[in-house]
Amino acid sequence: MKLHDFKIRRIFNLLPFIFIIFGVVLYFAYGKSVNPKEIFELAPENYFAAIIYLMGMYALKSLSVVFPVAVLYISSGMIFPLYIAIIVNIVGIAVSLSIPYAIGFFSRNKSSNEIIKSYPKLNQISSFRKNNETFFVFIVRIVGIVPMDVVSIYMGSVGIPYKKHLFVSILAMLPDLLAITAIGATITDPTSLRFILSCTFKILISVLSIILYRKYKKGL
Repeated sequence: MKLHDFKIRRIFNLLPFIFIIFGVVLYFAYGKSVNPKEIFELAPENYFAAIIYLMGMYALKSLSVVFPVAVLYISSGMIFPLYIAIIVNIVGIAVSLSIPYAIGFFSRNKSSNEIIKSYPKLNQISSFRKNNETFFVFIVRIVGIVPMDVVSIYMGSVGIPYKKHLFVSILAMLPDLLAITAIGATITDPTSLRFILSCTFKILISVLSIILYRKYKKGL
């Protein structure tokens, strides 16, 4: 019985790494050439069917680890009116945050240490978790120094409460989501004021993320 339990625990501990390897292989085999235009052209005309289609894409994105979520933000902006696209992307990102979190949660303990070894930048700010979990979740998401799916696995593996992980992550990722979704909604008219403002907002968010990362890196 003890040997059986050990084997089960061993399998759960290996899950995050199996997940990451599988995701990288999946991305380079099928997802590397996927772009917003292709996703847009394959989307059903019916909005409800298109929402289900995009939710499936978000689920697949969470399995790919390295597939850029911005591609899905833009695709949604191209498929739906802006206000619907934003809602769809928020729900979609919740799906993408939840699946890797569950993988990490069911393989707790050792996996978190291995993830930190594989991603030294995550280790640089992991000390914040001991003092303020909410702040840690927020800062690691807003600076985007580690792939979002890997971060979700880590959050699950160290036992950060699911609701806190989900809501704080969405809050931190929301500015980027809004900017890139707006870019997708106006991408067919790159000379329009809305497109230019969306790109400017995105650039400002990126600059702010870099400043925040450098600031907290110096404070460690």
